[in-house]
Amino acid sequence: MHCYNLNIREMKRETDFRFRISGLFFARGFTSPVNGPAVSRNYEVSLRLESEAKWCLDTINGEPQKVGFPNVAWKRPGLPVITRSPQPRNTISFQYSEETMHEFFRIGMEPKVNCAAFMMTPQIESLIRKLENLVYHLHTPGIPDQIDWIGFQLCKLLLMEQKPAPEENTYETVIRNISLWLQSHYDEPVNMSELAGRNGMSHADFYVKWKKVFDITPAQYLINLKLEAAAQRLIQTEKPISEIVREVRFSNLYTFHQRFRQKFGISPGEYRKQHSADPVILPI
Repeated sequence: MHCYNLNIREMKRETDFRFRISGLFFARGFTSPVNGPAVSRNYEVSLRLESEAKWCLDTINGEPQKVGFPNVAWKRPGLPVITRSPQPRNTISFQYSEETMHEFFRIGMEPKVNCAAFMMTPQIESLIRKLENLVYHLHTPGIPDQIDWIGFQLCKLLLMEQKPAPEENTYETVIRNISLWLQSHYDEPVNMSELAGRNGMSHADFYVKWKKVFDITPAQYLINLKLEAAAQRLIQTEKPISEIVREVRFSNLYTFHQRFRQKFGISPGEYRKQHSADPVILPI
């Protein structure tokens, strides 16, 4: 387990930014036994990023939480919190003074719930990486200011995800956002059950709602993304087909050939020959 708690309240700032972080908590592989409620004197925004557990089962202000990972908890001063972490999890928390909490609320950044799952977007992931790198340079002038700003950006992004859409469009918005995420992560391992949990849905509920928006299953949608990406690589590169199959993370070469012919009506090799004379348009 790797864990540290940093007090940065008194560190010198170069600007008058109002939303200063007073403390940072980082933990990898953190395990906490079930214990009595803890009450913080600060306003804490806690990102529980990964865990071997399927659900986060903390109790905040007497309300049991059951959300997937990653999730964020907003812990107000004086609010009793019971942490249940029998399995290791990775956590990053920002602590703010009570006065700073009221500054957040004054500009409309007040959470409507105590805890919520969120999707790990590239923007959020990038901010977390920057934060982790900056903590090793805390005594460098200007670094505490950068940390304050990253904390503010993360708070804003996580709160924006909690704004409810009109009820009749809520599930469609979530499903379409998931489809956009798949378009950016088709070449990575994708666990549909985990993806559903991160968006507050069970495996079965996810499939039902998905089919209301798309006429193919999530698995078929993902396969089509892989096939379309492979088709582009066939045209734009001279890479061997076996290498392209690995790049788009298709299950195996034989299945790839079958699926490709079903979708495009010809084999990958024939597709490459037919489009070899097409101009290659590279991104600017």
